[in-house]
This record gives sequence, C-alpha cells and structure tokens, in this order.
Amino acid sequence: MHGPPGHSKKICSVIVIGKNKIQSSMLKNFFIAEVGLTCTQETIHLLDSVDDSQLLLIDCSSYSVALIEHFLIKISEKKERGVSVALFNATRDKEVESLARWPHIKGIFYDVDSSENLLQGVKEILNSGLWLPRHLTHSLLDYYRKPLCHKGMIKDASLTRRETQVIKCLEQGQSNDEIAETLHLSGHTVKTHLYKAFKKIGVSNRLQASHWAKEHLD
Repeated sequence: MHGPPGHSKKICSVIVIGKNKIQSSMLKNFFIAEVGLTCTQETIHLLDSVDDSQLLLIDCSSYSVALIEHFLIKISEKKERGVSVALFNATRDKEVESLARWPHIKGIFYDVDSSENLLQGVKEILNSGLWLPRHLTHSLLDYYRKPLCHKGMIKDASLTRRETQVIKCLEQGQSNDEIAETLHLSGHTVKTHLYKAFKKIGVSNRLQASHWAKEHLD
C-alpha cells in the first residue's frame, strides 16, 4: 500500500476539504487527537492558498472527479508542485482512480476503509510515503513512463461548435451532469459529444482533454 518518499518539506498541518460539515469536524478532531497536527476544515471552492507544508484531504463524496481534477490543475498552474493531496470516501471505479496519476496525490482511501486504516495511511504520508492500492501503483509505473500529453494528440482538431463548448465546460471542471445543465443537453448527448471530441483530438480521458483545451482553446 505504501511507496517511496515523495515530499520535499515536512507536513505541519492537515486541511479536510468537503461539504459534509459533521464528518469534516469529526475528522478534524480525530487528526488533532491522533496525529497532533493543526487541522482545519474548508470547501474546495474557497481554498485559494496552499503550500507544501499542508496535507489536503479531499472528500470524493462531496465533489465530482471533474471538479477535483480542475482543483489539481489550479494547484499545478500555481507551481505548488510539493503540495500533498489524499482522497477519502473514494469509490472503486476507474474515473476516481485515474486521479492517482496526478503527482500531488499521495494517498487514496476508499469509502469502505476503517478509521484505523485512514490513520495508518495518513501517518505514512506524513512520513514522506505513499498510500495507494497495489493495482494503482503498478499502473502508475506504466503511466509515468509515457508523457502526459501523448504523441497522438492533435493540435488543430475540427471540432463542431457543440463539441468545443462541451470540452470548454470540461476544462472548467464541470461534471457531465453540470455540462448537460449548462448547455441544455441530455446526459447521453454530452457523453456522445465527449466521445467524438476525444477521438478527434487524440486523447483518452478527461485529464488529457483538459490539458488539450488549455493549450488550444481560447
């Protein structure tokens, strides 16, 4: 479950990021008591300033994968490369687990994990380790041998107006449901536009599409 060292600065505080105030408060008290670090609560929309002395614990049940990805992109844009992030209440599906490809992600805790497992994992992260499922660790070894922007990406793709709108919404961190609401489309239509757009620009997931949009769309 754990891995090689990955931090450049000692973590001195924990920020629990989620909408569930009761659970966030319980986790805050839990970490203060068990780990002895300063712990605060915040929501993903209001958290602007972070640094590599903090561990950010993001509640996956509070936010879409697209929004969490958008948050990670913002951290990268601010050059906060040393910031440590762990996900909790994660589900065992490929979309959530794809977030492990971000170098900021130091741990993933599933919604079925016990508080003891969470504490053990957080302590490992605080000691400059990783806490990732074994199958993800193996897949990451393959992933990081390839560039993030694959050679197959196409610079000048002939996207339709709707495909461009959908990709722009995705780049802004919107989920499929949010894109559908913004553009007054059905969920099925959004998925169809994404499928066609991904094929045209030569990407295979939302993260790559977000990077493509940032580079090639105004």
